[in-house]
Amino acid sequence: MLNKTCVITGCNSGIGLVASLELARQGYELFMLMRNSRKSEEAFQQVLSAADGVKVHYIPVDLSSMKATAAAADQVLAKAQKIDLLINNAGLLAREEQRTSEGLELTLAVNYFAPYLLTTQFSPLLKAADKARVVNVSSGMSKRGKVVFEHAFDERPFSGLKAYSNSKLLINYFTFKLSNFCEGSPIIANCVHPGAVNTGVFRQYPSWIVKLIGRFLLTPKQGANHLLLPAVNPAFNNHKGVIEKKISGLYFNKSKGLELSKILKHPERAEEIWEMTSKILDELLVVKA
Repeated sequence: MLNKTCVITGCNSGIGLVASLELARQGYELFMLMRNSRKSEEAFQQVLSAADGVKVHYIPVDLSSMKATAAAADQVLAKAQKIDLLINNAGLLAREEQRTSEGLELTLAVNYFAPYLLTTQFSPLLKAADKARVVNVSSGMSKRGKVVFEHAFDERPFSGLKAYSNSKLLINYFTFKLSNFCEGSPIIANCVHPGAVNTGVFRQYPSWIVKLIGRFLLTPKQGANHLLLPAVNPAFNNHKGVIEKKISGLYFNKSKGLELSKILKHPERAEEIWEMTSKILDELLVVKA
């Protein structure tokens, strides 16, 4: 038995589902964090069938809600002994401005705040693993992003493409800071642009646009292969136990690992983003008497 545990978000379709099927076949115990829907239930049953006796858990969650995300994390914390692999894959590209019940801009909530919250909540279980890996799904559009230190990183006036690009740049900063934060530990953190993949990220756009764009996109299987590279490649293990030589803090453009050069020029900004994000989430999650 492999005796490894993976938590993955956004896995009821696309590269998340393909990756889940592959990880189940490899013997990972899976915690699938997905929207509460029939589509998610069907994906869970599909992965369960492929798991060949390995445990698969379906944790319904609304990642636009930080309180719901924290509650889902608590469910995993109560059931799992350790987390060997965390894949923050869920994402969306909203066409028009939408606010969550907690006041966050929807794209930033799902694409950035939820992965940050889950990763920090899972810190004890990641540390409990022998060699844990965190893989954050980024995008080539992060190159167009910018960091806005106002309104919970919310750039105004709203643009769907800008919000998406900004959220993915924030993910890159988060990955860089997380890698530094985990220095001296066996935790590896990388982000990956799996390529332009035909997934549900465009689900808010008209079907004819989705169909047209889809002709030029990678298949979910192709994207999943790129996603799984930093997730399960044994070459990324510590070289003879020497932690300093682990492959961490990189941006994978498909299968090519690159340094986050733009972020390396301003490492202090990663610290500012980390602190601001933590403050925002603390305020949202505080239990008022």
